Amino acid sequence: MRKTLLLCVMGLGFLLQANAQNPVFEEYRKAAGDNAALYSGRIEERYHHQQYYNHPYWDTDQFRTGTVCFDGHLYIDQQLRYDTYRKVLLVVMPEKRNVLQVNPNRMTYFTIGGQKYVPYRDTYAALLYESPRMRLLYYIKCMHSRPISKDGIVYNNFAQDKYFCLQMDGKEYQLTSRNDLLKLFPEQKKSLKAHARKHHLKYRERPVETMQQLAEQADILTNK
Repeated sequence: MRKTLLLCVMGLGFLLQANAQNPVFEEYRKAAGDNAALYSGRIEERYHHQQYYNHPYWDTDQFRTGTVCFDGHLYIDQQLRYDTYRKVLLVVMPEKRNVLQVNPNRMTYFTIGGQKYVPYRDTYAALLYESPRMRLLYYIKCMHSRPISKDGIVYNNFAQDKYFCLQMDGKEYQLTSRNDLLKLFPEQKKSLKAHARKHHLKYRERPVETMQQLAEQADILTNK
């Protein structure tokens, strides 16, 4: 028994020493630095262009600069993108060789391009407006859709449905149009329409900006 235990301890010590002398291990340790905890997730499962007609990422498949609140610590200047199908945040390793999934159970929120994203149900939503009384969220549901044939090749295809959620006075309202929001404020409806005309808020052209500004204006009007 003692001989077996001694061999195990010697083996563990040899393994640690080997890792410490491994150039790849050393490169990872130096590159990760103080961000090692953030870079502890699984490698990204890629969507190959030969198989997919489009991508499931939020807005763009390009990585953008952002911040992650992870285990209570703020990690700034990270290269991020959000996968709306697998519902995971992806971060680029400093040496730019690997893309990793950020553990959602240890993440409080993240920002990309100045936009804050917060947990909502089983995904993350863009926080468009927040006050002591109300909060407006914008989120995406992504699913596989009917395959698309192009140049004799059949590709997998993603479809994204986009929704707004207004949380107000302890209640939650799912919104899919500007009219859904206006119906919640019948006494302010006329003033809100006038506000939209004055600021050229057109839902079909700029739905996110329109809903964001109307929610803020509704909050102002109802608090007068």
